[in-house]
Amino acid sequence: SKYFDHTIEIINSWNYYLRKPELLFISVIWGIIYQLFGVIIIYLLANEFQIYIPIIDWFWILAIISVILLLPISIGGVGVREGALIGILGFIDISNEKALALSFAIYGLQLLLAITGGIVYINLRSK
Repeated sequence: SKYFDHTIEIINSWNYYLRKPELLFISVIWGIIYQLFGVIIIYLLANEFQIYIPIIDWFWILAIISVILLLPISIGGVGVREGALIGILGFIDISNEKALALSFAIYGLQLLLAITGGIVYINLRSK
């Protein structure tokens, strides 16, 4: 019943967006902006770890990692993210140590932002 209700909710949301293409367009634009900022942040973070890869390459690297993280084989993508980044950056001759350090930094940043967002959400909800 819980999964059925969730599926119905997804279908209803999908129908809502299909009836409002301007809202769907705005959502897609916001998604693109979000991904762009993510690539820029990881590009700058990688440079701090002396991983010098052109920013254009980070788009496909993060796209592959994002797809791999969709696989439900770990909690929070721990281990999967690290293995994927080590594997992909290994093809570009980046050492495993640097790739692992970057992966941990990315995960740490995601955790920090999630905790911050949770605190903001709890504070806004209590008001």
